[in-house]
Amino acid sequence: MTHTPASRSDAASVSDADIDAFYNAAALGLAWIDARESAPRRFGSAADASWRNYAGTPSDLTPLDRLELLLRDAASLYPDAFSPRVVFALAGLTDDEPFGQWSRRPNDRLAFDHFRAPPSPGASVRELLTNAARTWSIALGVAAPLPAIGPTARVLVVGAAALVAVATRFADNRDLSFHEQVYVVGDEPALRHLAGLTALALGELRGPRCLSIELDGTALAALGVDPFDVLASSDDAATHTRAVAEAWLAAHHR
Repeated sequence: MTHTPASRSDAASVSDADIDAFYNAAALGLAWIDARESAPRRFGSAADASWRNYAGTPSDLTPLDRLELLLRDAASLYPDAFSPRVVFALAGLTDDEPFGQWSRRPNDRLAFDHFRAPPSPGASVRELLTNAARTWSIALGVAAPLPAIGPTARVLVVGAAALVAVATRFADNRDLSFHEQVYVVGDEPALRHLAGLTALALGELRGPRCLSIELDGTALAALGVDPFDVLASSDDAATHTRAVAEAWLAAHHR
């Protein structure tokens, strides 16, 4: 997932609720991977036994240490779904460092609770994203009807419900490429995380490009953003964000 310079954030601006939401939604992503493997190794009794063998008894390692090791491992393949660097648009970190000097931690029981009762991501892309949106306290709205989307169409997405609708469309048609065809409008960590989890669910190693609403049509062209063909929107997006996306479509339409 590529971010525009305007979307870079400061770690100090990240709230405690955002930290908890990231870890909880990332745990859903881990469970999604587990559900598609013949021998799940992140949650469950076999994973618990492997962890005890690794950590030893007694151990100074905590459930949070365990969760963060799992996230680092998953981020090596799916950085947009499991890396704080990507989700919170943290500057000054290399692409292979998902956490960096990350000192923010979730609440004390979060990791313990996930290993005691593994999260349920759902069986479909829509269910995973709906559960992740709930974790981020996003109330999904109503998405406008989607037009036809072919394999060469470039889709501008504004709103979380629109992102879920587009993800579902791409899940139903595997001739489409989510990370190549989709641009997500917004500066919120929650949207970036949903975009990264969508790529994971679709089996794509990279997420789509996320564009800051501070850009204009000229800046988009200068950044090498492809002209847009389709606008996918939902009523859970802020009015100003929808207006920005509509202006982009008019100024940067193919």
